[in-house]
Amino acid sequence: MSENITNLWVGYDLGNAYSQISCYNERKKEVDSICLPGKKNAYEITMRLCKNIKDGAWVYGEEALPDKGEDWIFIRDFLALYEEEPVLSAGGQNFEKKELLFEFISRSLELLKRYYPHGRVEWLTFTAKDYPKKLIEDLLEFGTRLGISPGCLKIQKHVASYENYALSQPKELWSHDVGLFEYDDNGLYYCHLTINRRRSPMVVSSTTLDLSAYLGKEDYMTLSPPELDRRFLAVIKEVLGKRNVSTIYLVGKGFSGSWMNVSLKQMCSNRKGFIGQNLFSKGACYNSMLEATKTKNQNFIALCDEMIPVTIYLQVCRGRESLQVDLVKAGSDWYNIRESAEFILDQTDTVP
Repeated sequence: MSENITNLWVGYDLGNAYSQISCYNERKKEVDSICLPGKKNAYEITMRLCKNIKDGAWVYGEEALPDKGEDWIFIRDFLALYEEEPVLSAGGQNFEKKELLFEFISRSLELLKRYYPHGRVEWLTFTAKDYPKKLIEDLLEFGTRLGISPGCLKIQKHVASYENYALSQPKELWSHDVGLFEYDDNGLYYCHLTINRRRSPMVVSSTTLDLSAYLGKEDYMTLSPPELDRRFLAVIKEVLGKRNVSTIYLVGKGFSGSWMNVSLKQMCSNRKGFIGQNLFSKGACYNSMLEATKTKNQNFIALCDEMIPVTIYLQVCRGRESLQVDLVKAGSDWYNIRESAEFILDQTDTVP
Protein backbone atom coordinates (compact mmCIF):
# COMPACT_ATOMS: atom_id res chain seq x y z
CA MET A 1 0.00 0.00 0.00
CA SER A 2 1.43 3.39 -0.96
CA GLU A 3 1.87 6.03 1.71
CA ASN A 4 -0.21 9.20 1.60
CA ILE A 5 1.68 12.13 0.12
CA THR A 6 1.94 15.25 2.27
CA ASN A 7 1.84 18.50 0.32
CA LEU A 8 4.42 20.90 1.71
CA TRP A 9 4.36 24.72 1.74
CA VAL A 10 7.95 25.91 1.85
CA GLY A 11 9.94 29.13 2.23
CA TYR A 12 13.55 29.26 1.02
CA ASP A 13 15.84 32.14 2.07
CA LEU A 14 18.63 32.34 -0.49
CA GLY A 15 21.85 34.04 0.64
CA ASN A 16 25.40 34.39 -0.65
CA ALA A 17 26.96 32.61 2.33
CA TYR A 18 24.04 30.71 3.88
CA SER A 19 20.51 29.63 3.00
CA GLN A 20 17.59 28.59 5.20
CA ILE A 21 14.47 26.50 4.66
CA SER A 22 11.16 26.69 6.53
CA CYS A 23 8.05 24.54 6.10
CA TYR A 24 4.49 25.04 7.29
CA ASN A 25 3.40 22.42 9.82
CA GLU A 26 -0.31 21.98 9.14
CA ARG A 27 -0.86 19.90 12.26
CA LYS A 28 0.61 22.53 14.59
CA LYS A 29 -0.62 25.45 12.41
CA GLU A 30 2.81 27.05 12.58
CA VAL A 31 6.09 27.22 10.68
CA ASP A 32 9.03 24.88 11.34
CA SER A 33 12.56 25.87 10.36
CA ILE A 34 14.56 22.95 9.02
CA CYS A 35 17.63 22.12 11.12
CA LEU A 36 20.80 20.48 9.90
CA PRO A 37 21.12 16.77 10.74
CA GLY A 38 22.08 16.24 14.39
CA LYS A 39 22.17 19.96 15.18
CA LYS A 40 19.31 21.54 17.11
CA ASN A 41 18.53 25.15 16.14
CA ALA A 42 21.18 25.10 13.37
CA TYR A 43 19.21 26.50 10.45
CA GLU A 44 21.96 27.94 8.24
CA ILE A 45 22.96 25.78 5.26
CA THR A 46 26.40 26.80 4.05
CA MET A 47 26.40 27.76 0.35
CA ARG A 48 29.16 25.39 -0.72
CA LEU A 49 29.47 22.41 -3.04
CA CYS A 50 32.05 19.72 -3.73
CA LYS A 51 32.18 17.54 -6.85
CA ASN A 52 34.03 14.25 -7.07
CA ILE A 53 36.11 14.22 -10.25
CA LYS A 54 36.06 10.39 -10.47
CA ASP A 55 32.39 9.49 -10.14
CA GLY A 56 30.71 12.91 -10.48
CA ALA A 57 29.11 12.74 -7.00
CA TRP A 58 28.11 15.96 -5.25
CA VAL A 59 27.98 17.00 -1.60
CA TYR A 60 26.80 20.33 -0.23
CA GLY A 61 26.73 22.47 2.88
CA GLU A 62 28.89 21.43 5.83
CA GLU A 63 30.07 18.30 3.99
CA ALA A 64 31.59 20.45 1.24
CA LEU A 65 35.04 21.30 2.61
CA PRO A 66 38.08 22.86 0.91
CA ASP A 67 40.29 20.06 2.26
CA LYS A 68 37.93 17.19 1.41
CA GLY A 69 40.58 15.50 -0.69
CA GLU A 70 42.37 15.52 -4.02
CA ASP A 71 39.44 13.80 -5.77
CA TRP A 72 37.08 16.65 -4.90
CA ILE A 73 36.59 20.10 -6.42
CA PHE A 74 35.58 22.70 -3.84
CA ILE A 75 33.07 25.32 -5.08
CA ARG A 76 31.62 28.40 -3.40
CA ASP A 77 30.52 31.97 -4.23
CA PHE A 78 28.30 30.74 -7.04
CA LEU A 79 25.75 33.49 -6.32
CA ALA A 80 28.31 36.30 -6.42
CA LEU A 81 28.19 38.38 -9.64
CA TYR A 82 25.52 35.94 -10.83
CA GLU A 83 24.45 37.99 -13.83
CA GLU A 84 27.78 39.56 -14.76
CA GLU A 85 29.85 36.35 -14.58
CA PRO A 86 27.62 33.32 -15.34
CA VAL A 87 30.54 30.86 -15.40
CA LEU A 88 32.73 29.91 -12.41
CA SER A 89 36.14 28.24 -12.69
CA ALA A 90 37.26 25.76 -10.03
CA GLY A 91 39.63 22.82 -10.01
CA GLY A 92 40.56 23.39 -13.63
CA GLN A 93 36.93 23.09 -14.77
CA ASN A 94 34.24 25.59 -15.75
CA PHE A 95 30.78 25.44 -14.21
CA GLU A 96 27.61 27.35 -15.04
CA LYS A 97 26.50 29.14 -11.88
CA LYS A 98 22.91 28.39 -12.84
CA GLU A 99 23.56 24.64 -12.69
CA LEU A 100 25.55 24.93 -9.47
CA LEU A 101 22.68 26.82 -7.87
CA PHE A 102 20.16 24.21 -9.01
CA GLU A 103 22.39 21.44 -7.64
CA PHE A 104 22.53 23.18 -4.27
CA ILE A 105 18.81 23.99 -4.07
CA SER A 106 17.61 20.55 -5.17
CA ARG A 107 19.92 18.76 -2.73
CA SER A 108 19.21 21.06 0.21
CA LEU A 109 15.45 20.62 -0.25
CA GLU A 110 16.01 16.94 0.50
CA LEU A 111 16.42 18.02 4.15
CA LEU A 112 12.61 18.21 4.21
CA LYS A 113 12.52 14.40 4.01
CA ARG A 114 13.86 14.20 7.59
CA TYR A 115 10.73 15.96 8.81
CA TYR A 116 8.24 14.79 6.19
CA PRO A 117 9.37 11.43 4.72
CA HIS A 118 6.39 11.33 2.35
CA GLY A 119 6.32 15.05 1.66
CA ARG A 120 6.22 16.76 -1.72
CA VAL A 121 6.80 20.48 -2.23
CA GLU A 122 3.48 21.84 -3.48
CA TRP A 123 4.18 25.57 -3.02
CA LEU A 124 7.62 27.20 -2.85
CA THR A 125 8.51 30.84 -2.16
CA PHE A 126 12.10 32.02 -2.63
CA THR A 127 13.26 35.10 -0.75
CA ALA A 128 16.54 37.04 -0.92
CA LYS A 129 17.90 40.47 -0.11
CA ASP A 130 17.94 41.32 -3.83
CA TYR A 131 17.56 39.64 -7.22
CA PRO A 132 19.34 40.25 -10.53
CA LYS A 133 17.07 39.64 -13.51
CA LYS A 134 18.91 36.47 -14.55
CA LEU A 135 18.44 34.93 -11.11
CA ILE A 136 14.68 35.56 -11.27
CA GLU A 137 14.47 33.83 -14.65
CA ASP A 138 16.50 30.85 -13.46
CA LEU A 139 14.55 30.37 -10.22
CA LEU A 140 11.27 30.38 -12.12
CA GLU A 141 12.71 27.71 -14.44
CA PHE A 142 13.87 25.66 -11.45
CA GLY A 143 10.25 25.25 -10.38
CA THR A 144 9.53 23.05 -13.40
CA ARG A 145 12.73 21.06 -12.91
CA LEU A 146 11.84 20.48 -9.25
CA GLY A 147 8.41 19.15 -10.21
CA ILE A 148 6.46 22.10 -8.83
CA SER A 149 3.22 22.86 -10.66
CA PRO A 150 3.06 26.05 -12.77
CA GLY A 151 1.91 29.02 -10.71
CA CYS A 152 3.05 27.44 -7.42
CA LEU A 153 6.43 29.17 -7.17
CA LYS A 154 6.89 32.78 -6.10
CA ILE A 155 9.88 35.08 -5.70
CA GLN A 156 10.02 37.92 -3.19
CA LYS A 157 12.60 40.12 -1.50
CA HIS A 158 13.32 40.13 2.22
CA VAL A 159 11.08 43.13 2.85
CA ALA A 160 8.03 41.31 1.49
CA SER A 161 8.88 38.22 3.55
CA TYR A 162 9.22 40.43 6.62
CA GLU A 163 5.75 41.81 5.92
CA ASN A 164 4.37 38.28 5.51
CA TYR A 165 5.91 37.25 8.80
CA ALA A 166 4.92 40.31 10.84
CA LEU A 167 1.31 40.32 9.64
CA SER A 168 0.92 36.58 10.30
CA GLN A 169 1.63 37.07 14.01
CA PRO A 170 -1.03 37.67 16.70
CA LYS A 171 -2.77 41.01 16.23
CA GLU A 172 -1.34 42.51 19.42
CA LEU A 173 2.14 42.36 17.84
CA TRP A 174 1.06 44.72 15.06
CA SER A 175 -1.47 46.84 16.93
CA HIS A 176 0.78 49.77 15.95
CA ASP A 177 3.74 49.95 13.56
CA VAL A 178 6.43 47.25 13.37
CA GLY A 179 10.22 47.60 13.05
CA LEU A 180 13.09 45.33 12.05
CA PHE A 181 16.84 45.80 12.57
CA GLU A 182 19.09 43.67 10.37
CA TYR A 183 22.81 43.57 11.17
CA ASP A 184 25.23 41.44 9.17
CA ASP A 185 28.18 41.82 6.80
CA ASN A 186 26.31 44.59 4.96
CA GLY A 187 26.14 46.73 8.11
CA LEU A 188 23.09 47.81 10.09
CA TYR A 189 19.73 48.45 8.40
CA TYR A 190 16.29 49.28 9.73
CA CYS A 191 12.97 48.54 8.00
CA HIS A 192 9.82 50.20 9.33
CA LEU A 193 6.31 48.97 8.55
CA THR A 194 3.70 51.72 8.74
CA ILE A 195 0.14 50.42 9.09
CA ASN A 196 -2.50 52.88 7.90
CA ARG A 197 -5.70 51.84 9.65
CA ARG A 198 -7.73 54.75 8.30
CA ARG A 199 -8.06 53.02 4.94
CA SER A 200 -10.00 49.90 4.08
CA PRO A 201 -8.30 47.61 3.35
CA MET A 202 -5.45 48.75 5.58
CA VAL A 203 -2.30 49.76 3.70
CA VAL A 204 1.04 48.53 5.02
CA SER A 205 4.03 50.44 3.61
CA SER A 206 7.73 49.94 4.25
CA THR A 207 10.64 52.35 4.70
CA THR A 208 14.27 51.22 4.87
CA LEU A 209 17.09 53.17 6.53
CA ASP A 210 20.81 52.56 6.01
CA LEU A 211 22.40 52.83 9.48
CA SER A 212 25.85 51.49 8.61
CA ALA A 213 27.30 54.88 9.58
CA TYR A 214 26.45 53.91 13.18
CA LEU A 215 27.42 50.23 12.96
CA GLY A 216 29.39 49.06 9.93
CA LYS A 217 29.85 45.60 8.50
CA GLU A 218 32.93 44.72 10.59
CA ASP A 219 32.14 46.59 13.79
CA TYR A 220 30.42 43.65 15.48
CA MET A 221 33.69 41.69 15.18
CA THR A 222 36.10 44.48 16.19
CA LEU A 223 34.36 46.78 18.69
CA SER A 224 34.09 46.02 22.38
CA PRO A 225 30.65 44.95 23.72
CA PRO A 226 30.15 48.24 25.65
CA GLU A 227 30.91 50.28 22.53
CA LEU A 228 28.53 48.19 20.42
CA ASP A 229 25.88 48.64 23.09
CA ARG A 230 26.45 52.41 23.20
CA ARG A 231 26.21 52.82 19.43
CA PHE A 232 23.10 50.69 19.12
CA LEU A 233 21.49 52.63 21.95
CA ALA A 234 22.09 55.83 19.97
CA VAL A 235 20.45 54.19 16.93
CA ILE A 236 17.39 53.15 18.93
CA LYS A 237 16.91 56.63 20.36
CA GLU A 238 17.29 58.20 16.91
CA VAL A 239 15.10 55.77 14.97
CA LEU A 240 12.41 54.80 17.48
CA GLY A 241 12.23 57.96 19.54
CA LYS A 242 8.98 59.38 18.12
CA ARG A 243 7.55 56.28 16.44
CA ASN A 244 4.63 54.31 17.86
CA VAL A 245 5.99 50.78 17.43
CA SER A 246 4.40 47.62 18.86
CA THR A 247 7.17 45.13 18.05
CA ILE A 248 10.82 45.14 17.05
CA TYR A 249 12.57 42.20 15.39
CA LEU A 250 16.36 41.74 15.37
CA VAL A 251 17.93 39.52 12.70
CA GLY A 252 21.48 38.90 11.51
CA LYS A 253 24.66 37.51 13.03
CA GLY A 254 25.70 40.97 14.21
CA PHE A 255 23.18 40.59 17.05
CA SER A 256 24.66 37.32 18.30
CA GLY A 257 26.38 37.34 21.66
CA SER A 258 25.33 39.17 24.80
CA TRP A 259 26.50 42.73 24.15
CA MET A 260 23.01 44.34 24.15
CA ASN A 261 22.46 45.37 27.74
CA VAL A 262 21.34 48.99 28.02
CA SER A 263 20.19 49.15 24.38
CA LEU A 264 17.91 46.11 24.72
CA LYS A 265 16.18 47.57 27.75
CA GLN A 266 15.61 50.81 25.86
CA MET A 267 14.32 48.98 22.79
CA CYS A 268 11.85 46.85 24.76
CA SER A 269 10.45 49.75 26.77
CA ASN A 270 6.67 49.59 26.10
CA ARG A 271 7.16 47.31 23.10
CA LYS A 272 7.87 43.64 22.33
CA GLY A 273 11.28 42.53 21.07
CA PHE A 274 12.37 39.30 19.34
CA ILE A 275 15.79 38.05 18.22
CA GLY A 276 16.14 35.29 15.61
CA GLN A 277 17.91 34.21 12.46
CA ASN A 278 15.11 32.63 10.43
CA LEU A 279 12.51 35.38 10.05
CA PHE A 280 12.81 35.71 6.25
CA SER A 281 12.48 31.99 5.47
CA LYS A 282 9.50 31.84 7.81
CA GLY A 283 7.93 34.87 6.14
CA ALA A 284 8.39 33.24 2.73
CA CYS A 285 6.83 30.08 4.12
CA TYR A 286 3.80 32.01 5.37
CA ASN A 287 3.43 33.36 1.85
CA SER A 288 3.42 29.82 0.45
CA MET A 289 0.77 28.79 2.98
CA LEU A 290 -1.43 31.81 2.20
CA GLU A 291 -1.10 31.24 -1.55
CA ALA A 292 -1.74 27.49 -1.33
CA THR A 293 -4.82 27.88 0.88
CA LYS A 294 -6.01 31.10 -0.83
CA THR A 295 -6.43 32.68 2.61
CA LYS A 296 -4.57 35.96 2.07
CA ASN A 297 -5.87 38.55 4.49
CA GLN A 298 -8.22 40.82 2.55
CA ASN A 299 -7.92 43.46 5.29
CA PHE A 300 -4.39 44.40 4.13
CA ILE A 301 -2.59 45.67 1.11
CA ALA A 302 1.13 45.27 1.87
CA LEU A 303 3.30 47.55 -0.27
CA CYS A 304 7.07 47.68 -0.79
CA ASP A 305 9.34 48.62 -3.69
CA GLU A 306 8.60 45.34 -5.51
CA MET A 307 4.83 45.76 -5.24
CA ILE A 308 2.54 47.52 -7.72
CA PRO A 309 0.65 50.19 -5.72
CA VAL A 310 -2.42 50.47 -7.99
CA THR A 311 -4.85 48.11 -9.67
CA ILE A 312 -4.49 47.94 -13.46
CA TYR A 313 -7.70 46.98 -15.23
CA LEU A 314 -9.60 47.08 -18.52
CA GLN A 315 -13.11 48.47 -18.83
CA VAL A 316 -14.81 46.15 -21.33
CA CYS A 317 -18.25 45.22 -22.58
CA ARG A 318 -19.78 41.78 -22.76
CA GLY A 319 -22.96 42.11 -24.71
CA ARG A 320 -24.76 45.03 -23.08
CA GLU A 321 -22.97 44.59 -19.78
CA SER A 322 -20.02 46.79 -18.79
CA LEU A 323 -17.29 44.96 -16.88
CA GLN A 324 -14.01 45.77 -15.15
CA VAL A 325 -11.36 43.11 -15.83
CA ASP A 326 -8.46 43.31 -13.38
CA LEU A 327 -5.10 42.56 -14.98
CA VAL A 328 -2.97 43.41 -11.93
CA LYS A 329 -4.28 44.02 -8.43
CA ALA A 330 -2.72 46.54 -6.05
CA GLY A 331 -0.20 44.80 -3.82
CA SER A 332 0.94 42.31 -6.49
CA ASP A 333 4.70 41.94 -6.87
CA TRP A 334 5.74 42.73 -10.41
CA TYR A 335 7.99 39.77 -11.25
CA ASN A 336 5.39 37.17 -10.31
CA ILE A 337 2.64 38.55 -12.53
CA ARG A 338 1.51 36.14 -15.25
CA GLU A 339 -1.96 37.51 -16.00
CA SER A 340 -3.38 37.74 -19.52
CA ALA A 341 -6.72 38.52 -21.11
CA GLU A 342 -8.22 37.93 -24.56
CA PHE A 343 -10.71 40.39 -26.03
CA ILE A 344 -11.99 41.66 -29.38
CA LEU A 345 -11.56 45.29 -30.43
CA ASP A 346 -14.98 46.47 -31.62
CA GLN A 347 -14.68 49.37 -34.07
CA THR A 348 -11.80 50.91 -32.11
CA ASP A 349 -8.03 50.90 -32.28
CA THR A 350 -7.39 51.82 -28.65
CA VAL A 351 -7.86 50.20 -25.25
CA PRO A 352 -9.22 52.57 -22.56
